Amino acid sequence: MERGSYDLVCIGGGGAAVLAAVHAASSGRSVALVTKDYPGFGNTRLAVGMAACPGILAEDSSELFAADLMSSGEGISEAAVVKSFASGAARSVAALEKLGPLFPRAPGGEISSEEVSQVGGHSRPRSMANLGGGASLGACLKTALWRFGVNVYSNTAVLELLKVEGSIKGLLALDLRKGHFLGLDCGSVLIATGGCGALYYPHTTNSRGAVGDGLGLALNAGAVLWDMEQVQAIPFGITRPRSMIGALCGEPSTAGPAGRLLDGSGNILVDGGICKMTRAEVTRIMMPVITEGRVDSCGGLLLDLSPNLALADGDKRYRAVCSSGISDIVRTAYGLKAYRWEERWPVLPTFHYQMGGIRTDLLGRTGVDGLLAAGEVQAGLHGGNRLGSVALSEIYHAGPRAGKAVIKQQVSSGRVHVSKADPGSDFRSEIEKWQELLGGSGRNNPASLRAELEDRMWRLAGPVRDQPALLELLHELDRLSAGSKDLKISREKTCNRQILDAVELNLMLPAARALVLSALERRESRGAHLRADYPERNDQEFRCHTYVRVNEDGSLESGLAPLES
Repeated sequence: MERGSYDLVCIGGGGAAVLAAVHAASSGRSVALVTKDYPGFGNTRLAVGMAACPGILAEDSSELFAADLMSSGEGISEAAVVKSFASGAARSVAALEKLGPLFPRAPGGEISSEEVSQVGGHSRPRSMANLGGGASLGACLKTALWRFGVNVYSNTAVLELLKVEGSIKGLLALDLRKGHFLGLDCGSVLIATGGCGALYYPHTTNSRGAVGDGLGLALNAGAVLWDMEQVQAIPFGITRPRSMIGALCGEPSTAGPAGRLLDGSGNILVDGGICKMTRAEVTRIMMPVITEGRVDSCGGLLLDLSPNLALADGDKRYRAVCSSGISDIVRTAYGLKAYRWEERWPVLPTFHYQMGGIRTDLLGRTGVDGLLAAGEVQAGLHGGNRLGSVALSEIYHAGPRAGKAVIKQQVSSGRVHVSKADPGSDFRSEIEKWQELLGGSGRNNPASLRAELEDRMWRLAGPVRDQPALLELLHELDRLSAGSKDLKISREKTCNRQILDAVELNLMLPAARALVLSALERRESRGAHLRADYPERNDQEFRCHTYVRVNEDGSLESGLAPLES
């Protein structure tokens, strides 16, 4: 087994993990980053690159931005978290440029009104895309790691966190290329693994690795999860061909002022104004129609953007959408006429972002000593709905903030550096447990169990839920959990995809159960959580958080928790 010792270990390869690692390393800490993929990949690399930055225009401010965020969150965003983020978002976006990603500017060097757009749900134009989009952003983040001396363990999956006397002291991981275990002693661990959209594969825009494994790690370590039922479906996803199902092809702002939404027979559902709606509002209009079966041959509704071409600035709007790249996939999936807005195309909601997640304080601390979280895996900021273009701004803010919190925490506790002479644990019992699970002598293919889980999540806990379906899903999770203890895995130890499937499945199952338990607790419709049996929002009983935590016997407990600010 390979060993290592660091002041901070960041789990994840996206923006929040990288920026936290860079911030801590630039202050003299020894830092490692562990990612299943490569640094700068994941959902950050898939992003269009749009980030909300308040105050670019004179009529905007951080206070107006905060008000928009609170309104979008439908009553369950934490006010203190929102205020902290809104007041720091502009500085965070500006600081990012020092690492390489650049935002477009007017000839004089300033960011003009021509360079910003007003995304649905925002009361002011404040969103702009970095040059090169997510791919450019990912490359810059990767370069920053080398520049600041962060030790990177890529293609490495974290199996569990080591907790000693109530504090996180290290983690056990598996190098997927070499097939050997990795034990890391550390002063602090930061979970920045993104969301859980891949629980719904293929009905997701997320990368294949966004399975909620960070949530499972946090639960097992004693952290509390909030509002896990709040997983946002973006309304416009591809419906065909099968290889492209779930891919993002637009969002409300893409529809423009005159775009229309129709049912499968061509009856108009929304005639203009979609661009001013939030993602949750559009999804709420779509899902009852889809549930009633008023869909096209692919099971979706129809988006018609052609009325925008008749507007005075229609050609300009078309070029703006094309230049963003958000609808490039339309040309591949549906053809040139659809891409040119000359014909309507089918769309279906696709899971895009997790608003719920690990409960933390303003600095990203989870309440478990030595454990922090940052980015999409956190709860508190978005409440019931995330505004478009806020996700990247969030990681630009949350990553450095968490890195700063680690430094402050270690200095105040006297754990300025982890001693390499202190081995912590030999990880012997943990390794034996995982060797038995991954031994390969069982009956069940982990990929098959994973595919069953993803199918059941979409069918029984998809964009619209009800109690019978959720209870049925709990029984299915019991069955799949039992099957996950009896796996058949190839004896090949290097670059074995079955091993990764088994590791991810072990952490996907508790994340999925937490989501279902939370969905059962919230007996109303709020934000991204739509209950067919409780279609109305109920502020009297449910203007609060749902929570899930692990009991001493290993079972999950769920309930309701009051807002904290």
